[in-house]
Amino acid sequence: MTDRPGSGSPWWLPRIDSPLTWLAIVIFLGLGIGLRYPWPADEPRFALIGLEMIHSGDWLFPHRGGELYPDKPPVFMWLQALSFLLIGKLRWSFLLPSLLASLASLWLVWDLSRRLYGEAAGRASLLLLLFTVQFVAQAKSAQIDATLCGFTTLALYGLGRHFLLGPSRGWHAIAWLAMGTGIITKGVGFLPVFFLPGFAIVQLLRRRRGLSTFEVSSLDYATAILILLPIAAWLVPMLWVVASSHDPALTAYRDEILLRQTATRYAAGLGHTEPASYYLLNVIPGMWLPVSVLLLWLVPAWYRQLRALDRATWALGGYVLLALLFFTISPGKRGVYLLPLLPAVAVLAAPHLAQVCARRAVRGAAAVVLAILASILVVAGILALAGFEPVLEQLSELELSPVLAASIVILTGIGVALCILLRDCARSWIAASVLIWAVTTCVVYPMIDPVRSGESLMRTVDRRIGPDAELAIVDYREQLLLQARREVVHWSYHGDRAVHTQQAARWLTRGPDRWLLIPEYVAIYCFIADPDKSVGYRHSRNWLLLQRDAIDPSRNCLAGQDSLPMFVSPKLMLD
Repeated sequence: MTDRPGSGSPWWLPRIDSPLTWLAIVIFLGLGIGLRYPWPADEPRFALIGLEMIHSGDWLFPHRGGELYPDKPPVFMWLQALSFLLIGKLRWSFLLPSLLASLASLWLVWDLSRRLYGEAAGRASLLLLLFTVQFVAQAKSAQIDATLCGFTTLALYGLGRHFLLGPSRGWHAIAWLAMGTGIITKGVGFLPVFFLPGFAIVQLLRRRRGLSTFEVSSLDYATAILILLPIAAWLVPMLWVVASSHDPALTAYRDEILLRQTATRYAAGLGHTEPASYYLLNVIPGMWLPVSVLLLWLVPAWYRQLRALDRATWALGGYVLLALLFFTISPGKRGVYLLPLLPAVAVLAAPHLAQVCARRAVRGAAAVVLAILASILVVAGILALAGFEPVLEQLSELELSPVLAASIVILTGIGVALCILLRDCARSWIAASVLIWAVTTCVVYPMIDPVRSGESLMRTVDRRIGPDAELAIVDYREQLLLQARREVVHWSYHGDRAVHTQQAARWLTRGPDRWLLIPEYVAIYCFIADPDKSVGYRHSRNWLLLQRDAIDPSRNCLAGQDSLPMFVSPKLMLD
C-alpha cells in the first residue's frame, strides 16, 4: 500500500468532507431498506410496540399485543413510532433509527479521530468502523443496539472534545445528556463513564513526569448531574402516573423495569448465559472482522502509546477494557452488547491503520481471511447441490430452491475470491464487504422475507378463516401479531402455555367463527393434533389452525374458570 505523492495519506482514503462520499456511505448502509419486514429476534417486537403507541396514543407505557412491555425503556419504541409517522410504510420506516444512529456514529468517530490525529487518521477510522462486520450488521438491523451505540458514541465524543481537546463545556454537557438518553434507551447507556478512570490515571502519571495535564474544575464534577435530566423526563411522569392510578398492572410494570430488568438482569443473566470466555472466543474473532485480525499489530502500537502517556489511548482504551470486563462479569451475554465498544476501537486504531495495513503480513492475513470466507460460501453451495440433508432442511424451511440458493452462494463466493486479486488489503476487504452485503440485503433477504417475517403464514391463515373471523394465538411470536392485520386474542407472552391452551379452548366455545393458531407441541394439552390442520412450520414450530371441533374431550379442558387475563392485540396497518 503506497501513498500518493505529496498527499500525506494512503490513496485509498476518500475525502470524507465530500457529499459524494457520504452519499456512498448512505447507499451502502441503506441497501435493503424497503425490501423486507421486521424479522426476529427483536425487530418485530419493537415495530409492533411502536405501531401500538400510534394506535393507542399511550406513549408513556409501551404495550406488546395489548399487554404492558416492561423489558426496555421506551426511547427506541418512540423512534420506531416517529419513523412510521414520518414515512407511513413499515418496510421503509423500521430500519431508519438504526441507519441514522449509525451514520451519526461514523461522523463522530471521523471527527474525533481527525481532531486527535489528523485528517488521514480520521478517514481511516471511519472506513474501519464502516466495514467492521458487527457495525454493518447492526446498522442494517432494527434492534436497539445501533441506536444505543449512537448515544454512547456521542457521549464519548463529548468527553473527548472536553477532556482530550478542550476544555469544551458545551460538549461535556452533551456527553452527560447523551448518557442519560442512552440509559432510557437500553439501561447500559452509562458505559462512557468508563472513559474517566483511564483519563484520571494518565492525568496522575503525566503530572508525576511533569507533562501537561487537563485542569479539572468543580464545574466538571457538577456537570455530571445532567445525566439525570433525560432519565427524569421519562421517569418522573411514569412514576406519577403509576402512583396515581392504583393499577396493579402499572405497579408491576414499574417494579419490573426499574428492578428486575436492571440490577437483577445484570446479576442473574435472565437468559443468554455464556462462559466468561464468550466475547473473546466467540464474538470478537468473527463479528469484529477486520479489527480482530488487525489487533495482532494494533496492540503493540497501543502499548507504545500507553508508555508515552497518550491521553486518548489511556481514556478510550480504559473505556474499552472496563466495558468488556463489565459485560464479561455478567452471566448473561450477547454479541451485540459489544457494539458500543467498536467506535472507541476505531478511534484508537486511527493513527496506526495506514502503517499497519501497509505491512505484507497484514495483506497476507486479509487474503487468508477472504479465501476462507470464499471457501465456506462455495462449499455451502456445493453441499446444497449435493443434497446434504442439514442444508436442505434449512432451505426447505425458508422455502428456497436448492439450485437457486446454491447458485447465489457459489457466485458470491467466487466474487469474494476475486476480490483477493486486488492485492491491497483495504481495497480487497471493502470490495468483498460491499459484494456480500449487497447480495445479502438486496437478493437473499427479499427471497426469505415472507417466511422470516411471518407474512406467508398469516396470509395462509387469512385465506383459511376469512376477513370476518375471530383469531386467537397461543405462544404467539410478535411477527405474527404484526402481520395479522386484524385483532388477535392471546394470553400473555409469558406464563404457563398449558393454562393458556385451556383458556383458548374455552374461548373457542364462546362464540361463532372463532379460530385458534397454536403450535403443535402446545396443542396436545387440549386438542387433537390433526396433521391436516397444519398451516406450516415456521419459527421453529409446527402451527395448527383449529376450531372448537378439534377440542379433545378426554383432556377435560372446558371445565374450570379462566385464571389468567386475556389480551387483545389491535389491528395494525403496516402500509
